[in-house]
Amino acid sequence: MIVDLFEALGDGLSQRALEGGVTCARAHERVLGFYRSSLAVFVIDARREDHAHALLDRVRDRVEDDTARVVLFGSATTASPLPLRDRGVVGLLRVDASLEEAQLAVDAAFEVLRAHHHADLAHDRADRAVHERDSLLATSWAISREHDLGTLLALILSNARHLTGADAGSIYVTETQGNEHFLRFKLTQNDSVRFQAGEFLIPFGRGSIAGTAAAEKRMIVVDDVRTIAPGSGYHYDSSFDERIGYRTISMLVVPLISRRNEVIGVVQLINRKRHESLRLTPENVQSAVLPFGARSEELVQMLAQQAGFTLENALLYEEIHQLFAGFVRASVEAIESRDPTTSGHSLRVARYTIGLAQAVDREVTGPFTEVHFDRRALRELEYASLMHDFGKIGVREKVLVKAKKLYDEQLALVRLRFENAKLQSRVAAFEEALRDPTLTSTLSDRFRSVDERLDHWLGVVLRANEPSVLPASAASELGSIASFRWLDDRGDARSLLTHEELLALEVPRGSLTTAEVDEIRSHVTHSIRFLSRIPWSRDLERVPTLAGAHHERMDGSGYPYGLAGEAIPLPSRIMAVADVYDALTAADRPYKRALGRDEAIAILDRNAREGHLDARLVQRFVDHRCFELDLEGSGLLSSSYGASSTRF
Repeated sequence: MIVDLFEALGDGLSQRALEGGVTCARAHERVLGFYRSSLAVFVIDARREDHAHALLDRVRDRVEDDTARVVLFGSATTASPLPLRDRGVVGLLRVDASLEEAQLAVDAAFEVLRAHHHADLAHDRADRAVHERDSLLATSWAISREHDLGTLLALILSNARHLTGADAGSIYVTETQGNEHFLRFKLTQNDSVRFQAGEFLIPFGRGSIAGTAAAEKRMIVVDDVRTIAPGSGYHYDSSFDERIGYRTISMLVVPLISRRNEVIGVVQLINRKRHESLRLTPENVQSAVLPFGARSEELVQMLAQQAGFTLENALLYEEIHQLFAGFVRASVEAIESRDPTTSGHSLRVARYTIGLAQAVDREVTGPFTEVHFDRRALRELEYASLMHDFGKIGVREKVLVKAKKLYDEQLALVRLRFENAKLQSRVAAFEEALRDPTLTSTLSDRFRSVDERLDHWLGVVLRANEPSVLPASAASELGSIASFRWLDDRGDARSLLTHEELLALEVPRGSLTTAEVDEIRSHVTHSIRFLSRIPWSRDLERVPTLAGAHHERMDGSGYPYGLAGEAIPLPSRIMAVADVYDALTAADRPYKRALGRDEAIAILDRNAREGHLDARLVQRFVDHRCFELDLEGSGLLSSSYGASSTRF
């Protein structure tokens, strides 16, 4: 009889449910389920209290998900141990309840569910609004503090994608060539596909979505790129998708506009996803991608306004950097033009230095594990290494280019003295023969003897003048040559060599006297003094210090301060290795021949053993083959290091 009453009530409710657009199905022989959209109301026969517990357990998951409520049929006792409210029960039906009462109880249960559902939606919307607000504030704070162009572009794009749930996106920066405006593709991000993309240009307008957004200064939203209307003025080129194995459906493209109302960039967002963590595949892309809604448009517009102003500042900062970089390049070229034989030395040293610093930065074991060179540190080191010889502008040019021990004008005077000595010896011999004709027959022998001696001595001078090691025989004869006296046409005693010339010729190795070596070394103090007068930014404030320490030695025997070991800044020690290697291997200079790679490395090793260079850095210079770096690359004095393409 109990089952009959429950079933009769169920039949009646089922019929009314169908008429009201609600589906009905038995979840159990004593559980009636009524379903509307994602919500459900279960009518449970609770006449037998012991069975009611088990039946409530059957629907507990739906109740806890807040998508179901329960109406108990036939629960007549008020002393029931069931925790009704906690179990999702919102209605009780007597055994003799009418069909209308049952219908009202089911409808009331659905109303409770809808009220809860709307409250949850409102709560979710409030939470989402708070999250969006916090994200916008955090994004504004992050991008407003960033001046590096590459980092800023990545921040703008990643935050725009995060705010909208976009799977992929690209960012462009405006570039002007003559009277035409272009968008330079700078960066792309994609959560579902990894690929390489290099920079390229697209013109304003002319059919592309990004170009049209830039030309017309307006946001463009496309729900499905396959359904773009023919008269829209733009189209989608799917060739890139085909090349990387991707499929674009929805797009949101917004221009970045400066305070002067000029388009300075474009952000292009692709494929808004149902779930941010979802990875798109050819199988799920159609169902997983949504159009960019009004809220996405609103959020991106707010972000674009802030990003436009910040990007304008970053571009101005980059222009200032490029202006200063141009000044540095011009200065280095001007300084090196004073000594054409060392042209390119500073650029090569900078390249080797940056390469070795990056190798040290990649260390995961060993003494340099905690050492890191970020973009700013690399730029500072780059400037320091490019300008490490800046102080040579304060060194006399003839000292810089001195190829032999005597300057050209000095050697010319020496040769002239030797010729004059020969001439005056002949004059003196003729005068003696005039006074004593018997001496006439000896004139030829006397001329020959004097010429041979002077020619021999001139040969000694010429051999001693070479910057190679001074032979001992030549060293002993130089004194005799310098002490020889002859009378000029006025009767004054003259020397073949001046004291200054003798000191130069007696240099045991190389071409420079002690005073000239000191003058060459003074270029370091000149560099420090000159560079210290430049008002460097905080990111570059150590340039004078780093450039001024590249001639310090690990054993303290270097200059100008005699620093030793760890007291020498690590970047300066890196620069020292690069400087010595290039000095050894550079194209032939008048005073030395270029060494091969193996010879140069052997000398680096010897310098390390002798305590001049940091042996650990020399080892890494060789192990990482920093000497094979592309010296024609374009990374120096730019906002990035390495290749212009990026892997995503």
